[in-house]
Parts: sequence; C-alpha cells; structure tokens
Amino acid sequence: MSADFDVIVVGGGPSGALAAYGAANAGLKVLILEKVSFPRVKPCAGGLTIKSLKALPFSVAPVIHRVSTDISFAFEYHDARVLHGTGPVCAFVERGEFDQFLLNKAIEAGAEIQVKTGIVSIDTDDSHVRVTFADGQKHSALFLVGADGANSTVRRLTSNADWFSKGFALEGLIFDQNLADTEGMKINFSVVDKGYGWIFPKKDHINIGLYTTQPKGALAKKQLLEYAGNMVGDHIVENIVGFPIGLNGGNYKTNHHRIALIGDAGGWAEPLFGEGLHNAILSGVVAGEEIPKILLKGKNFSQTLDRRMARARSDLALSHKLATKIYSVKSRTDNRSYPSFIRRIIKNNFMKGICTGKSTETIVKYFMLAPFWQNKTPRSLVEFFEQTKN
Repeated sequence: MSADFDVIVVGGGPSGALAAYGAANAGLKVLILEKVSFPRVKPCAGGLTIKSLKALPFSVAPVIHRVSTDISFAFEYHDARVLHGTGPVCAFVERGEFDQFLLNKAIEAGAEIQVKTGIVSIDTDDSHVRVTFADGQKHSALFLVGADGANSTVRRLTSNADWFSKGFALEGLIFDQNLADTEGMKINFSVVDKGYGWIFPKKDHINIGLYTTQPKGALAKKQLLEYAGNMVGDHIVENIVGFPIGLNGGNYKTNHHRIALIGDAGGWAEPLFGEGLHNAILSGVVAGEEIPKILLKGKNFSQTLDRRMARARSDLALSHKLATKIYSVKSRTDNRSYPSFIRRIIKNNFMKGICTGKSTETIVKYFMLAPFWQNKTPRSLVEFFEQTKN
C-alpha cells in the first residue's frame, strides 16, 4: 500500500516549517498539520543569534526588526556590565511574523498545509506511519516529524518521554517607541531563581520577560511586573503570557526509525538561556535535508538524525552544566556575588564566540583561540543592513 505523503510534519513553527521546506524543495510530497491558522500570535522573546542565522537555508532579512551589537549583563539587580561585540550579536524578530515567513517558504516549495486538531493515535510498521484523528480521518506517510512544541502530541503518543523536562517563561510587551529606540539587549541573572530576566528591543516595542529552568508555576505575573517597573519604570505591560520550553533533548532517544521529534517537541532548547530557536532551526533543516537522502539510500531516519545532531547534544550537555553552575550562585541580595571567573569568561570569550556564531562547546573548550575567530556576517544581516541604508 502506498502512503498518502512522503512526509507528514506535525507543527508549522520554525522547526516544522524548515523540515517541510527542505523535504518539499527536494521534490517530496509533504503535509504540514497545524492546529491553528496562520498568521498567529506566538509568545517568544524572538532573539536570533548569529549561529541561528547561519543555520537558516535562506535570508530572513524582511522580518528582522532590530540588530544588537552588545549585551548588557547584570549579575546584581542594578550592576549591569555592557559587553560590546566585535560585530552583530543578535537579531530580533516578532515570532508571528517570523513563523509566517518560514511557513510561506515551505508552501512555496510545494508543501501542503492542513489546519486540523485531534490526533488520537500514531501507528507504525516497517514501511509507514499512520496518523488517526478523532473524526476518523487518517493520513499515512513514509516519515513523521513531530514539531508540535513543548506540549507535543506526537511525543506523548510515540514516546514515554522519561528524558523530557520543561522550563517556563513569562513575557509581556511594552509599546513605547522611545524604549524600542533606546533599550538595548539586556540579560539580568539576579531576578529569578534558576533563570534570568530579559529585555529585547523590537520595531515599536520591547519584549520583556523572565525565564527559569523550573516548570510552570515557578513564575508569577507579579514578578514580571516588578521586574518591568525596576528596569524601565512606570509603563503598561501588555499581552502577558506564559509558555513552556522543551528541555533535555540531549537525552532524547528516538523510538522508531520513521519518526523524529524536533524543536521544543524533542526538548532541543538549551537550558542556560532557554534559547530554542537555534536548535529548532538546526533540527528542522537537518530533518528536511536527510529525509530525501534516506529515501534514496535507505538509511535509518532516527540514526541519521542522531548523528547529525550529535554536536548539538554535546552543546546541550555543556549548557546544562553551565546552567547548574551559574544558577546555583545567588545574587548579592542573598549576600553573595557571582565569582569573578564567570565574569571574565563572559566578558572576554563569550562575546567573541557569540559574534562569530560559535557553539557553547566551542566557546568554552577552545576559549584560548577566541582572538583568532573571524566574524562573517550572515546573509540575513547583510541584506538587513542594505535595507536599512535605503
């Protein structure tokens, strides 16, 4: 029996859209299943690091709002250190726009999208994966990609997920053009237990939020409002929303050779900063590249994905160690301060590594080589800077 599709991708966010784009671009028949219609409102800080931009298969310049060349780090509430980059440090997007842009690329490449909910079972055999919905409808494919976020239905139906854990973030928006124009990228480690607070500037507003490696319930709206008041004064914080972040992907084990979990569904967000976009992009691109090759060469999908994501796994393991170390040190409000060696690492080598798009593992293990790392501006930023000149 032939399959309805070569690939079914559950979830149309960054990881899913990029997996669909790669597979469809190679001529495969691809279906994206999404539970809501796009464009959608998607909570996310929306920071794209240089390594994230480098991992993208095309430019996203049209949806970049701003670019930062430095980061303000605070280890005590009002003791910020501005660390200047040797080039761009991070680009900022609004996730609804960014997701729509990526999804459009997948559709242009030939992927089909259906807005549908109610997956009740996922069955597999040696040659197919079958998805059954509550209304009785079924779809079959040669491969299934779960890209449906931290609360993944695919993960729940295909894995015991004993390796998976969730962090949590709470964010809001402050619509003030002056703040958007003057506030830079800020990270504050002193305001949340096992996490940090952030400010990211967008086109006409700032995104302000809190992240913790702890699950839902660890953060409250009151904390976010207090943080906002301390950082930017008396402003209205709108669109406050909390959302889970999928962690512990370094221990992710695939259960079937035709199914893979990518992005937050696979726990691929890194625990130190809760940054999920890089590995969402990377895992999506890898899945989209490898499925066409597997169809030609008959290799095992899960084993191939494991091999291609091995470096990301190592990065997650190191990020976990760093998060445990850094978040175990209390701020000066608890009569202790961050040790000087952490400050030195961040100031000297972390910034160089971020600006050159290096992985966390490379930054930490090969920090002595930092003076020799060369900046290469990603295509997205080259085009963004050209646009801003005109």
